[in-house]
Amino acid sequence: LLTGGLSLWKDKNEQNFQLKKMEADREMVRLEAESAVKIAEANAQIAQNVQDGEAFANSQKYANQTLVDSNLSAKAGKFTSFMVYATECIVRLIDQASDATLAELDQFRSMSQPIELPDWIDYNRRFHAFLAERCGNSRLARAAREVLEQFDRLTHMSVTSSDSLSLADFIAQHVAMIDAIQRRDKRQAIALARDHVEGSRRRVLDALESLSVIA
Repeated sequence: LLTGGLSLWKDKNEQNFQLKKMEADREMVRLEAESAVKIAEANAQIAQNVQDGEAFANSQKYANQTLVDSNLSAKAGKFTSFMVYATECIVRLIDQASDATLAELDQFRSMSQPIELPDWIDYNRRFHAFLAERCGNSRLARAAREVLEQFDRLTHMSVTSSDSLSLADFIAQHVAMIDAIQRRDKRQAIALARDHVEGSRRRVLDALESLSVIA
């Protein structure tokens, strides 16, 4: 009976993960489709403008802005996927990891001073990789790492575009997540992780939008 119950629990967790993965994949497809449509519209507008004899500079400006908008959509899609994987990793980590494994998170509570940006980016990558690799599901861990590997440049833009937050503040956000995970408080850990990723997403998109305005 215990074995059968455990099997049902694992099957349910796997189904939940697959549903969340499908949602993330659908969101990526939707954003990529929107990007493709916008680029096609931009190319059509350029052709029409040239045909009508309008200034090429205006056509080029329109195309550049459309490409910027498409780039923003793609970046937003990456954050959506990362948030799904990160929160699912945390849930499984809390459910399945031993107290000893959770205690290993203490290594991410601080960094040597002064904190240099390249060191912090490496620290950030290792922290999120730890959460993925200890989640107890190799497929989920692999998917999370694949998304994480694309994030170094986005992470750099996120932390350098903030006027109000320092690198120490971002470490403090990790520490709050660690506290919740070690208490096995799933609701709080998930809420903190979502706020953490959403804050990074907003800073990156704001920075890209600012660059497009300057351009």
